[in-house]
Amino acid sequence: MSASPNNGNFELSAVFDVQSNYLSDISNNALNNVTNSAEVAQYVYDLQNKLLETSQIYANANTSAGAVLSEQENVMSILSDEQARLNEKQEIVDNALVLEERKDMFTNTQRLQYTAYTQMTIVVVFGLCIHIVLRLLSNNYSDTMSPGSNVMLTLLHVVNIISCAIIIT
Repeated sequence: MSASPNNGNFELSAVFDVQSNYLSDISNNALNNVTNSAEVAQYVYDLQNKLLETSQIYANANTSAGAVLSEQENVMSILSDEQARLNEKQEIVDNALVLEERKDMFTNTQRLQYTAYTQMTIVVVFGLCIHIVLRLLSNNYSDTMSPGSNVMLTLLHVVNIISCAIIIT
């Protein structure tokens, strides 16, 4: 086996090493010691078997390479489908989050409006109470009051109305 890194390629150096060994057998020892045709025939038969083995190894390597590639394609398809599903889920979660934020803002706006309406109602009721008290004072004590007191009650009515208007706005 080679020591070089395998960058997505198949390691076929073992097959080439076997083939190299067969060729070295032929060149070094096999034909030098052959003295009759039976040994040559046996050697050729062995050589044919080794070549058949080599071609079978190549065929198996191609088959396993094809299986690995188809399995990688299946994995890539599964991963891309899963990524699309996760992206869809992320979009749904993001939309739900935006919807919840809008609901919170709407609820907060309504709460602030109702708080303002309640404050205005309290100010109007308080102003009306003051107006009624001033009216009762002016009706009950109008005979015994001096003209300056009547002016004073009228000014208190005006101040009451202006202060209520300022507080409401």
